[in-house]
Amino acid sequence: MAQSGTTKNGAAKLAILLVGLAVALLLLPVAGVGWGLWVIGTAIARRGTDRAPGSGRVALGALSVVASICLGAALYPAVFADRPPTTTVPAFALATTPPAVLRTAQPAPVVVVPDVVGQTLPSADNAIRAAELRSESADASPLARNIFARGNWTVIATNPPAGTSVPAKRSLSLLVLKNGEAAWFAAHPTMPKLRKGMPADELTDDDGPLAGLRELVLLRYAKGKAPEDALTPDEHPGLRDGFEPADELAARAGLKDAYWFDSKVVGSIPAAGQEVRPGRFVVVTVERGKQPDPPTGSDGGSVPIPRLPDNDDDDDVNIPGWLCPTRFC
Repeated sequence: MAQSGTTKNGAAKLAILLVGLAVALLLLPVAGVGWGLWVIGTAIARRGTDRAPGSGRVALGALSVVASICLGAALYPAVFADRPPTTTVPAFALATTPPAVLRTAQPAPVVVVPDVVGQTLPSADNAIRAAELRSESADASPLARNIFARGNWTVIATNPPAGTSVPAKRSLSLLVLKNGEAAWFAAHPTMPKLRKGMPADELTDDDGPLAGLRELVLLRYAKGKAPEDALTPDEHPGLRDGFEPADELAARAGLKDAYWFDSKVVGSIPAAGQEVRPGRFVVVTVERGKQPDPPTGSDGGSVPIPRLPDNDDDDDVNIPGWLCPTRFC
């Protein structure tokens, strides 16, 4: 029994010794590098003094660093190896991956913009919805009018234009004019010639040269034809910027505002034969019509206009009976 206990104690001591040697072997590279760096650092810090270590000790420290690094590379290859880690995906992860993750995203469907130019807004809306698109409409004139009764408006342009391929559900921009205006611009790509001397208030009659265009016609006195009391118009009262090109605004700059009832046609902007942009202002230049002469008497002098008495007595009342006891009853 005593011999068996002794054997067990010897085996335990041997195991402890082996473990200690293994730990020491693992720590030896760290200790060697640390000691070598300490010797080299001390030599640098104490250089030129009698406390500095000798050259032999410094060389031994440097050798210890190199040897310890080589030993560490042999003991710890995973630390020194320049190899990127590999990630292994478990088989069960691939088996349970949702199909939606692996499926390629499908592109959005593409549709073609329909041709709705010349159609009233309700008809254009139906065609655009049938093509799986949406739309927003805006007045194409500089007046920026609100669009209420959609049946009174006609599409004159779309953005993007007809035939363009676009993603489904996209919103199109529709430029519109009132039906009569759209019909006039469609029939007049160039400016018609206006009869000189024509009364301005006949221009937009049903049989007039500018029929249906009354809201887009501006009357301005021709240069040198404006009377002294003519006013300078306010060109942009509440208008949106960007709906009228600068050259169209500049073409009528300096012209005075005119009246419909006593004006005669002189010319137009744009001039006869020039291209007309749909939705623009058509400027008619005029001169003041001949004013009627005042009535004259037999002697050639003007006849004064009689004035009625302006007082508050009963002479102004002509009701017979007791309500009117004056000589005028």
